Amino acid sequence: EARARLDAADKARRRISDEDVEAVMSKWAFVKNTARGNVIPNGQHWVWSDTIGLIRDRVGSIHTVPATKLYPEVVQLLVRWLRERLPQEASNFTFTSLNLNYNYAARRHRDGNNFGPSMIKAFGSFKGGALSYWPEDDKSTDLQKLPENKKVSLQIGSGLDGGLALFNGNSAHQVEAFEGHRFSVVYFTLGCHDRAEEADRAYLGSLGIPFPAPDADPRSLLRAPLGYGGGAAAKATAKTPAAGGAGQRRPAVMFWKNKELEKQKFQPLRLPRVEPFTGKPSKIMVAAEADKVKKRILKKPASA
Repeated sequence: EARARLDAADKARRRISDEDVEAVMSKWAFVKNTARGNVIPNGQHWVWSDTIGLIRDRVGSIHTVPATKLYPEVVQLLVRWLRERLPQEASNFTFTSLNLNYNYAARRHRDGNNFGPSMIKAFGSFKGGALSYWPEDDKSTDLQKLPENKKVSLQIGSGLDGGLALFNGNSAHQVEAFEGHRFSVVYFTLGCHDRAEEADRAYLGSLGIPFPAPDADPRSLLRAPLGYGGGAAAKATAKTPAAGGAGQRRPAVMFWKNKELEKQKFQPLRLPRVEPFTGKPSKIMVAAEADKVKKRILKKPASA
């Protein structure tokens, strides 16, 4: 599916579309992930969630997620969707990993060890599901006591009102309730990216993932949050700063509506054809796949 859609986009000389992403993610065999305890909604014990790209596992090993090598064309399609429509003011956005999610409203949380900002976009046919985000959250306020009037609501779905958001995942955020089928992709950088093996950097680069330099500045796009304890932060409002606006060289959040993204000059991202891995699996790949087999349901129920 991913290869066919990549070829179709190249033949038509067009961007990868929202429909392309939704079609491919609809066929992705999501894991019943029980490890994301900070996002699992109350009353649930697991969520449909996967990470591809670079990962640091529970024993500290930093490596490319096995599924990345098994489905490289899926990675390329998701990477091209973002990079072929990035606005100029975010053209130097880098990432190492992609988090894929299906049909759950993540509860309020802070990501633990991200480096720099993240991009987030939702796909599918759904109502609701906005991303609520506290741009000035510096972790000095209890997660459940953050001021409601200081959050911003980011409509990140498809359609005229939807868009793409650049935000600091280490600050508090949550997904509002929704109806329908909702996929989301979060493009982010691991905090330990500077310790990745050169082989992983090169392989992920061949898939179009723009790895940050080891000495990259995590504040090159978004400034540090001010906190909600008073002073300068007391003047912070829930209004979303205009991306690249005057006096906003480094805002706390950026947001672009879909129509703005489609107006960007189209420059196709030419990537080499990378075949799925078919060689002898490493110990990491065997262990990871065995773990997924235990958790995976190959066909998601329609009511999931």
